[in-house]
Amino acid sequence: EDYSGSGAIIFMIRWFLYNHIKENNLTEKYDHFMVTRSDHYYQCIHNISEFSVGNRNLWIPPGQDYRGRTDRHLICGSDDVLDALDVFPTFMRSNWVRNMTRVNTEQLLGRVWEEKKLNVNYFDRVMFTTALPSDTTRWAWAEDPVPGVPGLLLKYPVEYDMVQDVCPRSK
Repeated sequence: EDYSGSGAIIFMIRWFLYNHIKENNLTEKYDHFMVTRSDHYYQCIHNISEFSVGNRNLWIPPGQDYRGRTDRHLICGSDDVLDALDVFPTFMRSNWVRNMTRVNTEQLLGRVWEEKKLNVNYFDRVMFTTALPSDTTRWAWAEDPVPGVPGLLLKYPVEYDMVQDVCPRSK
């Protein structure tokens, strides 16, 4: 079957990150880990040290789950970061993969985290995804400007709207 898309790239990046954390013993150096995108705009403070990590707890923002779990942002503790990042190897070892038809990255991530018995929690969204006018994409074209930030566009306006409920822009 013909599958188009670039969803596998994010899981390869997470596999490289998994190996970097392991090889450099970073779980011994840090209590909290944040895996995020470089195109997020943080409208208010996002203090990850305030999140209750450990006990298999993962934290993600609401929205963009697409019948699974968002792959755009993750906060977790040192005891769980490797399990949270270990997506492709788990997927390839699992029996359920044989019964799957077309699946998106969010569904795959949700299934792997469920298999690993990781507890997904939501926090109030304080960031939204942005783009430059020159950015290319296979999915959503950014058209609406970010209010008060010349040259920056909203990639997913629904994320921006959610942020306004938590940390409204000052006028």
